[in-house]
Amino acid sequence: MLYREKNATNDSVIKMLFFIILSLSVATYISTINYLLFHTIVELFSVVVACSISLMAFNNYNISKNHYITFLGIAYGFIAGFDLLHTLAFEGMGVFKVGGNNLATQLWTIARYMESISLLIALLYLKKKLNTKPVIITYLITSLTFLMVVFYWSIFPDCYVEDIGLTMFKIVSEYIISIIIVITIVLLMYNRRYFKSQIFWLICFSLIATILSELAFTLYVDVYGIFNMTGHLLKLLSFYFIYKGIVEVNFKLPYEEAHKSQESYKNLVDIIPTGICIINEGTLCFANSGFLKLLGVNALDQILDKPILNYIDSSSHNLLTECINQIKEEKINESKEIELRRHDGKILFIEFKGTKYVDFAENAILIIMQDISAQKKAEKLENNLIKQKNLLRQSEEYDRLKTEFFNNLSHELRTPLNLIFSTIQLLEINLQAFKDVKVKKYMGSLRQNCYRMLRLINNLLDITKLDEGYFKLNLRNHNIVAIVEDITLSIAQQAEKNGINLVFDTNVEEKTLAIDPNAIERIILNLLSNALKFTNRGDEVIVTLLDKGETITISVKDSGIGIPQDKLNDIFDRFKQVEKPHKGNHQGTGIGLALVESLVKMHEGVIIARSNYGEGAEFIISLPVKEMREDNQLSLSNQSEDNLKRHVESIRIEFSDIYSLEHLGQN
Repeated sequence: MLYREKNATNDSVIKMLFFIILSLSVATYISTINYLLFHTIVELFSVVVACSISLMAFNNYNISKNHYITFLGIAYGFIAGFDLLHTLAFEGMGVFKVGGNNLATQLWTIARYMESISLLIALLYLKKKLNTKPVIITYLITSLTFLMVVFYWSIFPDCYVEDIGLTMFKIVSEYIISIIIVITIVLLMYNRRYFKSQIFWLICFSLIATILSELAFTLYVDVYGIFNMTGHLLKLLSFYFIYKGIVEVNFKLPYEEAHKSQESYKNLVDIIPTGICIINEGTLCFANSGFLKLLGVNALDQILDKPILNYIDSSSHNLLTECINQIKEEKINESKEIELRRHDGKILFIEFKGTKYVDFAENAILIIMQDISAQKKAEKLENNLIKQKNLLRQSEEYDRLKTEFFNNLSHELRTPLNLIFSTIQLLEINLQAFKDVKVKKYMGSLRQNCYRMLRLINNLLDITKLDEGYFKLNLRNHNIVAIVEDITLSIAQQAEKNGINLVFDTNVEEKTLAIDPNAIERIILNLLSNALKFTNRGDEVIVTLLDKGETITISVKDSGIGIPQDKLNDIFDRFKQVEKPHKGNHQGTGIGLALVESLVKMHEGVIIARSNYGEGAEFIISLPVKEMREDNQLSLSNQSEDNLKRHVESIRIEFSDIYSLEHLGQN
């Protein structure tokens, strides 16, 4: 393949060189016979090429989005206008009665300045988006100004004097134009990555030919002389390269490639074993070999332009017609399995899919048919498995609906709760100076019950996230001893006010492992909440943290009523509660411990409960000692004040059904 492409490239280069030599030879010969005709042909060729670039750039802008080509298209449209005026003003054309060769040379100079500067500026739009309107307006104003300067005010510097030749302004201008083009070539080479190799070299050749053309135009005295002819031949060559690089390679060749691709696509479609056909008003307009095989037909001409129902048994006519109508009404979006009987009586199980194909005809549809008869035979052997999968799917759907219900319920409850919180805050601000104890008590009760509701909502949301797999831990290396101790001590004062002694004990001062501090806080607060809830005044709750080498053990032990032995296996089940004969006013939802167990398991740990009924209960958490790599560890700033605020808020929520808000530090 690579060898063929290389040969094709070499052939195209040889053909291009032959065409260039032939064209230059013919042009040179014409110049010796009729120079005016030669000049007119060269200039009109450049005008046609410039107009082609302009038209194709605008027509293909929405497709290619090539801002560089679009800018050149705008520029060459105006350049073509000045080149056309130059052609008409040339000696012997007789269009303009005043100005003579000086006018033609002036218009030439303007056109070349516009061309060189435009080629330079165009490079900016290799990286920058083009706004066409300002560019067009700028070129329009510039062109009108030049026309006024030349034709109306007649103040444009002379470029040619009869019997003397070119003026110094014209010669210097040609050198300036050449320098601008040299700079363009240098920048073009710097931005070579934005161009295909073939386009890059063609544009470079065009610019080099333009430079040589400008230099040739600095030497002539007679507008019909040899240097003038040489300059025009080089201009012819320059515009030929521009045509090849921008018009042919950028626009013409892609269309040819698209045509070749279309032919390749047709061949590919034809060899695909899947049946593909196009139907318009019930008549077959196209079918590949796979579709012919499905229908049991040997040649395309046997079915082309004939109704598809001719090749389907009458018992299947209604089914196929219904499927075609559903496609027209866009009711079939996915594959559909149907059973068809062919005209020869053979029954086929077909995977049927189609779509409207308005690119072919207004009512045309594209149909894809896959013979799945063999698959259907295999499916009969898997019916039992399918039934089991259906039962499993129904169970999963039930769980999904249940999870969705709790998720929606939690969100719906949070909205009015936020409104209540806001109202309470406003009332407290306005009633700060109000000394009525009852009002303060009622406000405290309102806030406490809001926290109770918020706790329920948070638990429901977290359980839902866990079920759906959306709950993720933010694991970082932390000193777990400090975290557990801070949480315990943050509620020690409130426990003491209720006559309960809260003790924290550890055999290690510091132990770093990968944990989510918010999740650990949630776990410890929940266990402490349960412990304090069922611990009587004068008793104690002990929190113990032990370093056992490969594991860290956290124990929360109370001396309350305890848990019956037959209920120990149920306490971590969701929505199940152990009935307590004491402190019955503290009712929960049965979500807390289930959430605790899930959070512990997400840390790859385990939690167990021990209890002797009437002697208290103990919850023991065991976490593996693992640390994250240093490059995954974020630097931690001093956030003690934020942590304190977060602890206070978490305590108010978690302990809302135990203590009044006054005990929790709420004014």
